[in-house]
Amino acid sequence: MKLAILGVAHVHAKGYAQICKQLGDVEVARVYDRDAEAARLVADVCDAQPTQDVSACLGPEIDAVLICSENIYHSTLVRLAAAAGKHILCEKPLATSAQEAKEMVAVCKEAGVQLQTAFPCRYHPTITRTREVLAEGVLGDILAVRASNHGQMPGGWFASQALAGGGAIMDHTVHVVDLLRYLLDDEFASVYALSAHRFHDIEVEDAGLLSLHMQKGVMVTLDPSWSRPASNPTWGDVTMEFVGTNGTLSVDVFAQVVEWYRTAVPTYQWAPYGADMDALMLADFIERVRAQQTVRVTGVDGLRATEVVMAAYASVASGTVQPVLQETL
Repeated sequence: MKLAILGVAHVHAKGYAQICKQLGDVEVARVYDRDAEAARLVADVCDAQPTQDVSACLGPEIDAVLICSENIYHSTLVRLAAAAGKHILCEKPLATSAQEAKEMVAVCKEAGVQLQTAFPCRYHPTITRTREVLAEGVLGDILAVRASNHGQMPGGWFASQALAGGGAIMDHTVHVVDLLRYLLDDEFASVYALSAHRFHDIEVEDAGLLSLHMQKGVMVTLDPSWSRPASNPTWGDVTMEFVGTNGTLSVDVFAQVVEWYRTAVPTYQWAPYGADMDALMLADFIERVRAQQTVRVTGVDGLRATEVVMAAYASVASGTVQPVLQETL
């Protein structure tokens, strides 16, 4: 299978290129970005041809594309890829508005191509086991969830309203929202959100707190803040504590780490071990495209997460609880 990478602005672009090279039966043929040097750096990782011409990545020899551009360009690149008949794995958030995400889903459906949203946490063994425990019912009825997706401020275009569409809420709400939809088989009904500038001199919010209700009555709090300093031993976390009528369950997705001390800067880091969820996601996407099967995490999943983000921003602007409005497909 031959792939192309469209846009390399996202931090995962180079990692995806490395994974694809390791898969053996997959070739990244071309890497596109408007920035020629950025495209070259990622292309060198996987022995691909860099280009500033997106059409060069959409020829008949390309089977699928990985979209890793700035958020604001996701929609345009998805439309171009769909028109060329290419299957698509698109970075999160799928879009910077619910309407845009809905249109992306519709365009891909009409073109008969797969659209997967990059939510790799679904593939992590910790999440697989969490889903099994919840399905077993040992916790009784789930009443509430306390969750976090803290992180370091990524910098660059992530801190640009024009390119990212928002800050920490845009960047870090979608992962946990998608996990809870998946784990609890439920949708979100409403959200009350607060945002602030607390840690960095940037134009988008770096702090947020969301209080959400799901349709079956589960209450959720989520902290998506970019509150981790540069000295933090890792980029951030994904945690969830489920409170049930018969017990509680604490989940830390990235707890498999080795403490690493060295003389170089930074002197202290966490080195993760165990499953590579990005590699699991890419391998599954490629296998399902080959088998002409529906991808595991669809564009609709990306749309539903985007809808929660948009409701959160509406709540911040109004100071009131806002309904999560689901687009009809």
